[in-house]
Amino acid sequence: MTNEDLLFTALSTRNIKLAKILVLGGVTINCKNSNGLTPLMIACHMNVDEKRKFDFIKCLLDNNVDINDTDNAGRTALMYAIKSGSTLVIQLLKRHGLTNSVKAGRRFSRADEMRIWGSFES
Repeated sequence: MTNEDLLFTALSTRNIKLAKILVLGGVTINCKNSNGLTPLMIACHMNVDEKRKFDFIKCLLDNNVDINDTDNAGRTALMYAIKSGSTLVIQLLKRHGLTNSVKAGRRFSRADEMRIWGSFES
């Protein structure tokens, strides 16, 4: 198991403490899982204590995570934060310059938007 796999496992089990230790230890944070999700996207969508979530995402941002990366459907971390309803995280991402919820430069029809939002698993 690679350190990146360990990071994804920590995030999937909501082990923020281990995830933060890995990030501070130098694990590659600009990586993707098989669905194209980055650690930032997963963290933005996590259902955990808001302060712990905010602190971890700030840690990622402080360690030069690629804030503009997109998943396989073209969604950015901002869309994941919006989906989770995390106002603090949304504001944090916007303060760091992420203003697009989907891949910038692409025009989306209403049907495209509905498909992208509908692609989130419940």
